[in-house]
Amino acid sequence: MTGTIDKRNAYPTIEVGMVKGTNNSDKYEASLMAIMSYLGKHYNVAYANVLGYSAGGGGVYHYLIDHGYDRSLPPIKKFVSLDGQYNACTAQPDQTLAQVLADGPKIKTKYYDFWLKNYERVDKNIQVVLLEGAYDTKKETDGTVPWADGFSIYPLLIKNGNSATHYLIEGTNTEHTEMPSNQKAIGYVKTFFYE
Repeated sequence: MTGTIDKRNAYPTIEVGMVKGTNNSDKYEASLMAIMSYLGKHYNVAYANVLGYSAGGGGVYHYLIDHGYDRSLPPIKKFVSLDGQYNACTAQPDQTLAQVLADGPKIKTKYYDFWLKNYERVDKNIQVVLLEGAYDTKKETDGTVPWADGFSIYPLLIKNGNSATHYLIEGTNTEHTEMPSNQKAIGYVKTFFYE
């Protein structure tokens, strides 16, 4: 961990990443827990908005389930999932995206089973946006994560009473590895976080 937060900066941006990429959401959850704990102890942070990219989306969702009601930590107000992974990159060949959004995935991995059993532990006040890159519309994927995976938690969020929306980012630079620098996605995140 490097750097400090200027006391005059009311909206600091803190970037968390792995030295080597991983699709293990548990590592992202642990990192987020360490950061939120540090912010809670050393800074007067009223709340945080969090973006989770790829497996980091699963890490944030896991954090919300495990630590969302811990009042020693700054509360999370808004969560953006950018090409998030929630069902082990499992496509749903016998379901349309509309069906997944309405009913959740038919093919469920152990990861999704965890969300299904614990989704009610997420604070209902957290606003959530799920963004996916529309890289390959025929295969319904960003080239790595199927849309059915990235949007699979949408019905759980709605059932839980969260304010949740989902969007496909169309145009150029929508492949999974390009989404963190996609200008449409960045613009949407800024607007959502700072409105």
